[in-house]
Amino acid sequence: AAADPLDAVLRTNAGGGFEIDEIGRVWDQDQFYSGGEVTGVSPAQPVAPWSPGLYRSARKGRFHYEIPLDPAIYELRLYFAETEYSPSMGLSGSSAFRLFNVLLNEKLALRDFDIASDAGGVNQETIKVFKDVAPGPGGLLRLDFVPVKNEVLLQGIEVLKGLPGRTHPIRSLAGQSAYHHGPSGQLWSADWLYSGGTRAPPSGRKRPATCP
Repeated sequence: AAADPLDAVLRTNAGGGFEIDEIGRVWDQDQFYSGGEVTGVSPAQPVAPWSPGLYRSARKGRFHYEIPLDPAIYELRLYFAETEYSPSMGLSGSSAFRLFNVLLNEKLALRDFDIASDAGGVNQETIKVFKDVAPGPGGLLRLDFVPVKNEVLLQGIEVLKGLPGRTHPIRSLAGQSAYHHGPSGQLWSADWLYSGGTRAPPSGRKRPATCP
């Protein structure tokens, strides 16, 4: 398996199996869940801007996760995309097609969450990030996904070592396809979270020894 450049505590591919995504992150098969069902996505319906492997499946319905963690502060990231709505459904639009609540250790973290509205459209990735997350009783991080309108749809859960009081910064090298380290040791990710454009070919000039 590829090395995990961010040293995540956990990445689980909700509803799916083992994956290594386009920027080298390793996602384990779905685990620590109870309830819900697995749903797939047509290959002809890709999710922008990337990670087609992560978005080939999802956990759907009403369900919860109980993730065992050591006592510490963590950063939690939840990955979503609205991959089921279609204009052929005859509805007025994707807005409010799917609404649900997310509880974090039995406290409301997201209310009436609308994936398509948050992402800016269907088949678009959106990531919700929570800082200063700690396990609850028994050393378990509990996540409850509760439908309000139609069923919950979740594609991924990521748990990183936390930075007290703040989230991890996002550093991305536009046009690059691999991780790099800057002169001060910062990790710069491959190009991601983009929409449109193409990756330009090398200019022919010698690449600098270090990144920004």
